[in-house]
Amino acid sequence: MHFDPIVEVALHESEQHSPTKARSALRTFVQKPEARQPAASVQPEPRGRVHPGLGREASSVLHLQRTIGNHAVQRLLQADRDDAATEAVTQPSSFSFHAVIPRRDPHAGESAGIRRLSSPAIGSRDADAEEGVEEPGAVDPAEVTAAFTAPASDVPHAEAGETVSLPDMQMPEALQMVDKDAIASTITYSPTITQAGVVSPFGATNWSTFNVTGTTVTPSPGPPPSFIAKFTLENPITFNVTSPKTSIASENDPALTNTNFPTAASDLTPNMSVQGGKPPRTQFWARDLTVRHERFHSTEREGFARAGAAQAQTWLSSQTAGSVADVQALIAQVPGRVITASQAAVGTVDQKESRAYGDGASLYQARADAIRAKGAKGPTGGGYP
Repeated sequence: MHFDPIVEVALHESEQHSPTKARSALRTFVQKPEARQPAASVQPEPRGRVHPGLGREASSVLHLQRTIGNHAVQRLLQADRDDAATEAVTQPSSFSFHAVIPRRDPHAGESAGIRRLSSPAIGSRDADAEEGVEEPGAVDPAEVTAAFTAPASDVPHAEAGETVSLPDMQMPEALQMVDKDAIASTITYSPTITQAGVVSPFGATNWSTFNVTGTTVTPSPGPPPSFIAKFTLENPITFNVTSPKTSIASENDPALTNTNFPTAASDLTPNMSVQGGKPPRTQFWARDLTVRHERFHSTEREGFARAGAAQAQTWLSSQTAGSVADVQALIAQVPGRVITASQAAVGTVDQKESRAYGDGASLYQARADAIRAKGAKGPTGGGYP
Protein backbone atom coordinates (compact mmCIF):
# COMPACT_ATOMS: atom_id res chain seq x y z
CA MET A 1 0.00 0.00 0.00
CA HIS A 2 1.43 3.40 -0.97
CA PHE A 3 0.84 6.46 1.22
CA ASP A 4 1.39 10.12 0.27
CA PRO A 5 0.25 12.75 2.78
CA ILE A 6 -1.87 15.68 1.61
CA VAL A 7 -1.04 18.86 3.41
CA GLU A 8 -2.02 22.37 2.45
CA VAL A 9 -0.23 25.17 4.26
CA ALA A 10 -1.40 28.80 4.23
CA LEU A 11 -0.44 31.75 6.44
CA HIS A 12 -2.47 34.92 6.16
CA GLU A 13 -1.08 38.37 6.82
CA SER A 14 -3.98 39.19 9.15
CA GLU A 15 -2.83 36.40 11.46
CA GLN A 16 0.83 37.27 11.56
CA HIS A 17 0.78 38.65 15.10
CA SER A 18 -1.12 35.76 16.75
CA PRO A 19 0.67 32.44 17.26
CA THR A 20 -2.64 30.72 17.99
CA LYS A 21 -4.22 31.94 14.81
CA ALA A 22 -1.07 31.19 12.91
CA ARG A 23 -1.26 27.60 14.05
CA SER A 24 -4.95 27.37 13.28
CA ALA A 25 -4.18 28.50 9.78
CA LEU A 26 -2.17 25.31 9.27
CA ARG A 27 -4.96 23.19 7.85
CA THR A 28 -4.85 19.49 6.97
CA PHE A 29 -7.40 17.91 4.75
CA VAL A 30 -7.93 14.75 2.73
CA GLN A 31 -8.66 14.71 -0.94
CA LYS A 32 -10.33 11.87 -2.76
CA PRO A 33 -7.84 9.49 -4.41
CA GLU A 34 -7.10 10.74 -7.89
CA ALA A 35 -4.33 10.55 -10.43
CA ARG A 36 -0.98 11.14 -8.79
CA GLN A 37 0.17 14.75 -9.24
CA PRO A 38 3.68 16.14 -9.40
CA ALA A 39 5.06 16.59 -5.94
CA ALA A 40 6.97 19.46 -4.48
CA SER A 41 9.75 19.21 -1.95
CA VAL A 42 10.79 21.68 0.66
CA GLN A 43 14.32 22.94 1.28
CA PRO A 44 15.43 23.64 4.84
CA GLU A 45 15.47 27.32 5.82
CA PRO A 46 18.10 29.13 7.79
CA ARG A 47 17.12 29.25 11.46
CA GLY A 48 15.44 32.48 12.52
CA ARG A 49 14.58 33.76 9.07
CA VAL A 50 11.44 35.99 9.00
CA HIS A 51 9.26 35.82 5.91
CA PRO A 52 8.10 39.04 4.29
CA GLY A 53 4.57 39.89 5.45
CA LEU A 54 4.68 37.43 8.38
CA GLY A 55 5.50 38.05 12.01
CA ARG A 56 8.36 36.25 13.74
CA GLU A 57 6.04 33.80 15.59
CA ALA A 58 4.11 32.84 12.46
CA SER A 59 7.39 32.49 10.62
CA SER A 60 8.61 30.20 13.40
CA VAL A 61 5.61 27.92 12.88
CA LEU A 62 6.26 27.83 9.15
CA HIS A 63 9.94 27.17 9.82
CA LEU A 64 8.98 24.33 12.16
CA GLN A 65 6.66 22.91 9.53
CA ARG A 66 9.40 22.92 6.93
CA THR A 67 12.11 21.67 9.26
CA ILE A 68 10.57 18.70 10.99
CA GLY A 69 7.72 17.97 8.58
CA ASN A 70 4.02 18.38 8.25
CA HIS A 71 3.33 15.28 10.33
CA ALA A 72 5.08 16.73 13.40
CA VAL A 73 3.30 20.07 13.05
CA GLN A 74 -0.02 18.24 12.82
CA ARG A 75 0.73 16.54 16.15
CA LEU A 76 1.61 19.95 17.62
CA LEU A 77 -1.70 21.38 16.50
CA GLN A 78 -3.66 18.44 17.87
CA ALA A 79 -1.98 18.92 21.25
CA ASP A 80 -3.32 22.47 21.42
CA ARG A 81 -7.00 21.44 21.25
CA ASP A 82 -8.34 24.64 22.82
CA ASP A 83 -6.85 26.87 20.12
CA ALA A 84 -6.22 24.71 17.04
CA ALA A 85 -9.04 24.16 14.58
CA THR A 86 -7.92 21.07 12.76
CA GLU A 87 -9.97 18.44 10.98
CA ALA A 88 -9.63 14.71 11.61
CA VAL A 89 -7.41 13.04 9.02
CA THR A 90 -8.03 9.58 7.67
CA GLN A 91 -5.68 7.63 5.43
CA PRO A 92 -7.14 6.42 2.16
CA SER A 93 -5.18 3.93 0.15
CA SER A 94 -3.86 6.60 -2.21
CA PHE A 95 -2.94 10.21 -1.56
CA SER A 96 -1.51 13.15 -3.43
CA PHE A 97 0.90 15.67 -1.96
CA HIS A 98 0.01 19.33 -2.34
CA ALA A 99 1.77 22.22 -0.63
CA VAL A 100 1.07 25.94 -0.88
CA ILE A 101 4.49 27.42 -0.15
CA PRO A 102 5.44 31.14 -0.07
CA ARG A 103 7.83 31.85 -2.94
CA ARG A 104 11.32 32.88 -2.11
CA ASP A 105 13.93 34.24 -4.44
CA PRO A 106 16.17 31.37 -5.53
CA HIS A 107 18.98 33.86 -5.97
CA ALA A 108 18.85 34.94 -2.32
CA GLY A 109 21.41 32.41 -1.13
CA GLU A 110 19.29 29.22 -1.52
CA SER A 111 19.29 26.65 -4.29
CA ALA A 112 16.12 25.91 -6.25
CA GLY A 113 17.15 22.26 -6.73
CA ILE A 114 14.72 19.59 -5.50
CA ARG A 115 16.85 17.37 -3.28
CA ARG A 116 14.44 15.04 -1.53
CA LEU A 117 10.88 13.78 -1.68
CA SER A 118 9.88 12.88 1.85
CA SER A 119 7.24 10.33 2.71
CA PRO A 120 5.85 8.72 5.90
CA ALA A 121 7.73 5.74 7.31
CA ILE A 122 6.82 2.56 5.42
CA GLY A 123 6.78 -0.68 7.38
CA SER A 124 6.04 -4.24 6.46
CA ARG A 125 2.58 -5.33 5.44
CA ASP A 126 0.62 -7.65 7.63
CA ALA A 127 0.66 -11.21 6.36
CA ASP A 128 -2.54 -13.20 6.59
CA ALA A 129 -0.75 -16.18 8.08
CA GLU A 130 -1.94 -18.87 10.44
CA GLU A 131 -0.81 -19.02 14.05
CA GLY A 132 2.83 -19.96 14.30
CA VAL A 133 3.70 -18.89 10.76
CA GLU A 134 6.46 -16.30 10.69
CA GLU A 135 5.52 -13.13 8.91
CA PRO A 136 7.77 -11.51 6.30
CA GLY A 137 10.47 -9.17 7.60
CA ALA A 138 9.91 -5.42 7.81
CA VAL A 139 11.04 -2.89 5.25
CA ASP A 140 13.70 -0.54 6.58
CA PRO A 141 12.31 3.03 6.22
CA ALA A 142 15.86 4.30 5.86
CA GLU A 143 16.34 2.12 2.79
CA VAL A 144 13.11 3.43 1.32
CA THR A 145 14.17 7.03 1.95
CA ALA A 146 17.57 6.37 0.40
CA ALA A 147 15.94 4.82 -2.65
CA PHE A 148 13.70 7.86 -3.11
CA THR A 149 16.53 10.31 -2.56
CA ALA A 150 17.98 11.57 -5.81
CA PRO A 151 21.05 13.78 -6.32
CA ALA A 152 20.32 17.49 -6.57
CA SER A 153 19.46 18.47 -10.11
CA ASP A 154 18.87 21.73 -11.91
CA VAL A 155 15.21 22.67 -11.88
CA PRO A 156 13.86 25.42 -14.13
CA HIS A 157 12.99 28.64 -12.36
CA ALA A 158 9.20 28.95 -11.98
CA GLU A 159 7.49 32.31 -12.14
CA ALA A 160 4.36 33.04 -10.12
CA GLY A 161 1.54 30.82 -11.28
CA GLU A 162 3.83 28.64 -13.39
CA THR A 163 3.82 24.85 -12.80
CA VAL A 164 7.00 22.82 -13.09
CA SER A 165 6.73 19.04 -13.69
CA LEU A 166 9.18 16.73 -11.93
CA PRO A 167 9.93 13.06 -12.72
CA ASP A 168 7.85 10.34 -11.06
CA MET A 169 9.45 8.32 -8.28
CA GLN A 170 8.69 4.65 -7.76
CA MET A 171 9.44 2.15 -5.04
CA PRO A 172 12.33 -0.12 -6.19
CA GLU A 173 11.14 -3.67 -6.77
CA ALA A 174 13.74 -5.04 -4.36
CA LEU A 175 12.10 -3.13 -1.49
CA GLN A 176 8.51 -4.02 -2.30
CA MET A 177 6.82 -6.29 0.20
CA VAL A 178 4.36 -8.94 -0.94
CA ASP A 179 1.54 -10.14 1.30
CA LYS A 180 1.95 -13.86 1.77
CA ASP A 181 -0.85 -16.27 2.56
CA ALA A 182 -0.75 -19.60 4.33
CA ILE A 183 -0.74 -22.88 2.41
CA ALA A 184 -3.14 -25.71 3.18
CA SER A 185 -1.67 -28.79 1.51
CA THR A 186 -2.81 -32.33 0.92
CA ILE A 187 -0.20 -34.78 -0.35
CA THR A 188 -1.46 -38.14 -1.56
CA TYR A 189 1.45 -40.57 -1.32
CA SER A 190 1.10 -43.24 -4.00
CA PRO A 191 3.79 -45.96 -3.92
CA THR A 192 4.12 -49.03 -6.11
CA ILE A 193 6.56 -51.91 -5.70
CA THR A 194 7.51 -53.84 -8.82
CA GLN A 195 10.15 -56.44 -9.58
CA ALA A 196 11.80 -55.07 -12.70
CA GLY A 197 14.98 -53.64 -14.14
CA VAL A 198 18.56 -54.70 -14.60
CA VAL A 199 20.62 -55.01 -11.42
CA SER A 200 23.97 -56.28 -10.29
CA PRO A 201 24.31 -59.45 -8.21
CA PHE A 202 22.69 -60.27 -5.94
CA GLY A 203 20.02 -57.63 -6.12
CA ALA A 204 19.13 -53.98 -5.73
CA THR A 205 16.19 -51.75 -4.88
CA ASN A 206 15.51 -48.43 -6.60
CA TRP A 207 13.43 -46.45 -4.09
CA SER A 208 14.26 -42.79 -4.79
CA THR A 209 12.12 -42.05 -7.85
CA PHE A 210 9.36 -39.53 -7.13
CA ASN A 211 6.87 -37.84 -9.44
CA VAL A 212 4.55 -34.96 -8.56
CA THR A 213 1.31 -35.31 -10.52
CA GLY A 214 -2.23 -33.93 -10.57
CA THR A 215 -1.25 -30.70 -8.84
CA THR A 216 -3.96 -28.11 -8.21
CA VAL A 217 -3.63 -24.80 -6.35
CA THR A 218 -6.72 -22.83 -5.32
CA PRO A 219 -6.41 -19.35 -3.78
CA SER A 220 -8.98 -19.11 -1.00
CA PRO A 221 -10.24 -15.78 0.40
CA GLY A 222 -10.44 -17.31 3.86
CA PRO A 223 -10.57 -16.24 6.50
CA PRO A 224 -7.68 -16.48 6.74
CA PRO A 225 -6.61 -16.15 3.09
CA SER A 226 -4.67 -19.19 1.92
CA PHE A 227 -3.59 -21.32 -1.01
CA ILE A 228 -5.10 -24.80 -1.07
CA ALA A 229 -2.58 -27.13 -2.72
CA LYS A 230 -3.30 -30.73 -3.61
CA PHE A 231 -1.11 -33.18 -5.50
CA THR A 232 -0.07 -36.81 -5.72
CA LEU A 233 3.47 -37.87 -4.87
CA GLU A 234 4.12 -41.00 -6.90
CA ASN A 235 6.89 -43.30 -5.71
CA PRO A 236 7.48 -46.19 -8.14
CA ILE A 237 9.81 -48.52 -6.26
CA THR A 238 11.47 -51.25 -8.27
CA PHE A 239 13.76 -54.09 -7.30
CA ASN A 240 15.27 -57.13 -8.91
CA VAL A 241 17.73 -59.93 -8.26
CA THR A 242 20.30 -61.78 -10.32
CA SER A 243 23.37 -63.97 -10.05
CA PRO A 244 25.42 -66.24 -12.31
CA LYS A 245 25.69 -68.72 -9.46
CA THR A 246 23.45 -71.72 -8.96
CA SER A 247 20.22 -71.01 -7.15
CA ILE A 248 19.05 -73.60 -4.63
CA ALA A 249 15.28 -73.44 -4.07
CA SER A 250 15.10 -76.24 -1.46
CA GLU A 251 16.89 -79.35 -0.16
CA ASN A 252 15.29 -81.21 -3.09
CA ASP A 253 16.74 -78.93 -5.79
CA PRO A 254 18.01 -81.09 -8.74
CA ALA A 255 21.27 -79.10 -8.81
CA LEU A 256 22.34 -80.70 -5.52
CA THR A 257 24.57 -83.81 -5.55
CA ASN A 258 26.38 -85.89 -3.04
CA THR A 259 29.50 -84.00 -4.03
CA ASN A 260 28.35 -80.40 -3.87
CA PHE A 261 25.72 -80.45 -1.14
CA PRO A 262 28.25 -79.57 1.65
CA THR A 263 29.27 -76.40 -0.23
CA ALA A 264 25.65 -75.51 -0.93
CA ALA A 265 24.72 -75.92 2.72
CA SER A 266 27.68 -73.77 3.78
CA ASP A 267 26.87 -71.07 1.22
CA LEU A 268 23.31 -70.77 2.49
CA THR A 269 24.16 -70.74 6.19
CA PRO A 270 23.72 -67.21 7.59
CA ASN A 271 26.82 -65.68 9.16
CA MET A 272 25.32 -64.07 12.23
CA SER A 273 28.46 -62.02 12.82
CA VAL A 274 28.06 -60.20 9.50
CA GLN A 275 25.12 -57.82 8.98
CA GLY A 276 22.65 -59.81 11.01
CA GLY A 277 23.04 -63.10 9.14
CA LYS A 278 24.53 -62.57 5.67
CA PRO A 279 25.17 -65.94 3.92
CA PRO A 280 28.54 -66.31 2.11
CA ARG A 281 27.09 -67.56 -1.23
CA THR A 282 30.40 -68.41 -2.87
CA GLN A 283 28.93 -70.80 -5.45
CA PHE A 284 25.27 -71.14 -4.53
CA TRP A 285 22.53 -68.69 -3.71
CA ALA A 286 18.77 -68.74 -3.13
CA ARG A 287 16.81 -66.63 -5.59
CA ASP A 288 13.57 -66.68 -3.62
CA LEU A 289 15.25 -65.62 -0.38
CA THR A 290 17.11 -62.86 -2.21
CA VAL A 291 13.79 -61.61 -3.62
CA ARG A 292 12.48 -61.56 -0.04
CA HIS A 293 15.55 -59.55 0.98
CA GLU A 294 15.03 -56.89 -1.69
CA ARG A 295 11.30 -56.78 -1.08
CA PHE A 296 12.08 -56.09 2.57
CA HIS A 297 14.13 -53.06 1.47
CA SER A 298 11.31 -51.91 -0.82
CA THR A 299 8.64 -52.18 1.85
CA GLU A 300 10.81 -50.47 4.42
CA ARG A 301 11.60 -47.63 2.03
CA GLU A 302 7.90 -47.25 1.30
CA GLY A 303 7.25 -46.81 5.01
CA PHE A 304 10.03 -44.24 5.35
CA ALA A 305 8.78 -42.33 2.32
CA ARG A 306 5.21 -42.35 3.60
CA ALA A 307 6.40 -40.85 6.89
CA GLY A 308 8.53 -38.37 4.96
CA ALA A 309 5.56 -37.33 2.86
CA ALA A 310 3.58 -36.64 6.03
CA GLN A 311 6.46 -34.54 7.35
CA ALA A 312 6.66 -32.71 4.03
CA GLN A 313 2.94 -31.98 4.14
CA THR A 314 3.31 -30.52 7.64
CA TRP A 315 6.23 -28.40 6.44
CA LEU A 316 4.40 -27.23 3.32
CA SER A 317 1.32 -26.29 5.33
CA SER A 318 3.51 -24.14 7.59
CA GLN A 319 4.82 -22.07 4.68
CA THR A 320 3.41 -18.88 3.17
CA ALA A 321 3.26 -17.81 -0.45
CA GLY A 322 2.46 -14.65 -2.35
CA SER A 323 1.47 -16.32 -5.61
CA VAL A 324 0.73 -19.66 -7.27
CA ALA A 325 4.29 -19.61 -8.62
CA ASP A 326 5.55 -19.40 -5.02
CA VAL A 327 3.44 -22.44 -4.14
CA GLN A 328 4.86 -24.37 -7.09
CA ALA A 329 8.40 -23.54 -5.99
CA LEU A 330 7.62 -24.90 -2.52
CA ILE A 331 6.02 -28.07 -3.90
CA ALA A 332 9.19 -28.66 -5.92
CA GLN A 333 11.05 -29.10 -2.63
CA VAL A 334 8.82 -31.94 -1.42
CA PRO A 335 10.56 -34.90 -3.19
CA GLY A 336 13.95 -33.83 -1.86
CA ARG A 337 12.53 -33.51 1.64
CA VAL A 338 11.02 -36.99 1.46
CA ILE A 339 14.34 -38.43 0.27
CA THR A 340 16.15 -36.67 3.11
CA ALA A 341 13.68 -38.11 5.62
CA SER A 342 14.09 -41.62 4.20
CA GLN A 343 17.86 -41.42 4.28
CA ALA A 344 17.80 -40.26 7.89
CA ALA A 345 15.43 -43.04 8.90
CA VAL A 346 17.19 -45.92 7.14
CA GLY A 347 20.49 -45.45 8.97
CA THR A 348 23.86 -46.82 7.86
CA VAL A 349 24.45 -49.55 5.28
CA ASP A 350 25.20 -52.06 8.03
CA GLN A 351 22.03 -51.11 9.88
CA LYS A 352 19.69 -51.44 6.91
CA GLU A 353 21.33 -54.64 5.65
CA SER A 354 21.28 -56.16 9.11
CA ARG A 355 17.53 -55.64 9.26
CA ALA A 356 17.01 -57.18 5.81
CA TYR A 357 19.33 -60.16 6.32
CA GLY A 358 17.95 -60.62 9.81
CA ASP A 359 14.46 -60.94 8.30
CA GLY A 360 15.56 -63.94 6.22
CA ALA A 361 18.22 -65.49 8.48
CA SER A 362 15.99 -68.19 9.93
CA LEU A 363 14.83 -69.24 6.48
CA TYR A 364 18.42 -69.48 5.21
CA GLN A 365 19.36 -71.51 8.28
CA ALA A 366 16.43 -73.88 7.83
CA ARG A 367 17.33 -74.50 4.17
CA ALA A 368 20.96 -75.13 4.93
CA ASP A 369 20.03 -77.55 7.74
CA ALA A 370 17.64 -79.45 5.44
CA ILE A 371 20.36 -79.86 2.81
CA ARG A 372 22.81 -81.23 5.39
CA ALA A 373 20.22 -83.61 6.76
CA LYS A 374 19.41 -85.09 3.38
CA GLY A 375 23.06 -85.29 2.34
CA ALA A 376 23.89 -87.17 5.51
CA LYS A 377 21.68 -90.06 4.37
CA GLY A 378 24.09 -90.90 1.59
CA PRO A 379 23.30 -91.91 -2.00
CA THR A 380 21.83 -95.24 -0.98
CA GLY A 381 19.89 -94.00 2.03
CA GLY A 382 17.76 -91.42 0.27
CA GLY A 383 20.42 -88.75 0.05
CA TYR A 384 21.84 -87.08 -3.04
CA PRO A 385 23.07 -89.07 -6.02
